[in-house]
Amino acid sequence: MGRDSYSNRLIADHFKNLRMSSFKKWGYLSGLWIGKLSWKDGFETELECMTYTDIPCLRLVYYSPLGIYNAQERINSTIFLTSTPCNYGGKRYWFICPLFNSGAACGKRVGVLYKVEKYFGCRHCFNLTYDSRRENRKYKHYPLFFVLNGYDKIDRLENQIKRRQYAGKPTKKQMQLERIGWRMAKMAPLVMDL
Repeated sequence: MGRDSYSNRLIADHFKNLRMSSFKKWGYLSGLWIGKLSWKDGFETELECMTYTDIPCLRLVYYSPLGIYNAQERINSTIFLTSTPCNYGGKRYWFICPLFNSGAACGKRVGVLYKVEKYFGCRHCFNLTYDSRRENRKYKHYPLFFVLNGYDKIDRLENQIKRRQYAGKPTKKQMQLERIGWRMAKMAPLVMDL
């Protein structure tokens, strides 16, 4: 039996988020980094990331609408970071959720924080779920839906691919595109029988 798709839980994919993996990729976790983060909808936050101190933290300053005329509230939030050692050296940083639930600090170690109302917090505090968890498992592998989802994935990958080959070998995205095509070709006889 599949999961119900009637859940009243909000979907995490629809909210602004801070991802530790992105911070690592952009080089924000090397000592002190000061700058701005911008989202596509125009939301901006000033960011100060300090990992050189005894207590590494992330300081965010942003404005949140109050709903009264065009008034905005200035939010100054500090999010503490923690780290765990990696197997092959170095360390991996995590956010510590700054929200309070039922009078107690959440304090969960998470890799992604979401901004649902005014503040950033973990998905557990906001009771968020993922869109993929709302899919009905009963029909997940149904051939027709598989092929339709495959066409969506192919379109998405076609838009993302910048190079099809590098140094005479296919790129990872090109190989992924080919794998999806092969899977869809295997499913084609099943779809034709419907």
